[in-house]
Amino acid sequence: MNGFGLRYRDGQFEKVMNMDEVIQTVGLGSSGIPNTDCITEARIYAAGSLLKNVVEQAGMYLEEHYRIYQAEMNPLLEEEVDKLIGLQEKHKEYYQHTLFEQERRLKEQERRVDELFDQFMKWVTETLTIQNNPYIRIVAVLMGVSQ
Repeated sequence: MNGFGLRYRDGQFEKVMNMDEVIQTVGLGSSGIPNTDCITEARIYAAGSLLKNVVEQAGMYLEEHYRIYQAEMNPLLEEEVDKLIGLQEKHKEYYQHTLFEQERRLKEQERRVDELFDQFMKWVTETLTIQNNPYIRIVAVLMGVSQ
């Protein structure tokens, strides 16, 4: 996920904006730097007082993306695990047919197949699963000022 911005007006949350919207709204990349040295201490304090709400809003936004990701990835994860289980069974069947007379080697090969596929399943599960514990870093506070 790319960065995003939260828009507040008069201390109230309005909406989540993607980075293109943020850049367009604040005019980043234009020829001049707007509002240089125009922010008062009171405005800085007001912006700082929103910090808790900003983190909460960002957390709710990321929570929604987490739920969407889980809904999309859980079926894929189950499908991959099912494929691995099927492949594991094929490997076991192969060793059962080729090593039928050699019971000890058969059990050793089955154990190796089980270990290998346990590792594959763990890797697939860990790769496709994310934790719902985002790291939120506020990079900038951009404020409009009236002069």
